[in-house]
Amino acid sequence: MSDDIAKSVASETLMVPLRDGNKYNQGFIDATERLVTVLSGKPDPGPPQIIEKVQVERTFKKPGETDQGNSTAWIIGLLIAATIIPMATYYIYLAIQPSSEG
Repeated sequence: MSDDIAKSVASETLMVPLRDGNKYNQGFIDATERLVTVLSGKPDPGPPQIIEKVQVERTFKKPGETDQGNSTAWIIGLLIAATIIPMATYYIYLAIQPSSEG
């Protein structure tokens, strides 16, 4: 096996799947298949074809497209309610209790 084929197997066949999402098993399988093919006397199939994956659409919203709802008002209202309701309940509980003084 020539040095060019060995370098190509190491830098292209093994590294392409690693760069494309850490596919270690796929890289080692492809490199093994290419080495077996070359060492058995068959012609070198060459490195794998690199497919460019270009994402055309964005998957996020721009600041102007996001919901400008009133969630802050809801949170403040719920916090106030969570504070006042237990206090009012305790006050009413104390107001209806019979007085033990007497």
